[in-house]
Amino acid sequence: MVCTKCGFTNEAEAKFCASCGAALSAPVVEPAADTYTNPADTYTAPVQNPTPVYSAPYQAPVQNAAPVQPVAQSGKGFAIAGMVCGIVSLVCVFPFITGLLGIIFGAVAKSKGFQGGMATAGIACGAVGLGLWLFWIIFAALASVAAF
Repeated sequence: MVCTKCGFTNEAEAKFCASCGAALSAPVVEPAADTYTNPADTYTAPVQNPTPVYSAPYQAPVQNAAPVQPVAQSGKGFAIAGMVCGIVSLVCVFPFITGLLGIIFGAVAKSKGFQGGMATAGIACGAVGLGLWLFWIIFAALASVAAF
């Protein structure tokens, strides 16, 4: 066996080099050229699941079905009108009419079963608008009395 470090030729059974003392390793055996296998030759197709069995019978889709229309909430128009009138009563010069309309429209929307905050906003804003209007009327009356 030939030492890989110093190149000295040792006996075949030797484990260490007689010249340098380096460990001798077993000779590397190269595989023969004809032992190569192509990975494509060993490829197997994956197993596919069988087609599922359905227990319910097939039902064809319904053709020309009428589209479902959303159901309008009863009183929504009154709720919108009440909210708009209530808000206008807060900023307008004459809130008496719009405040009353906001309260009335909001109450009608609630009586029709409208489930939303617009009717409540109309009632609340209309009441606040009427309260502010009443406050200004009383303030103006007291100011005019105090002026005399």
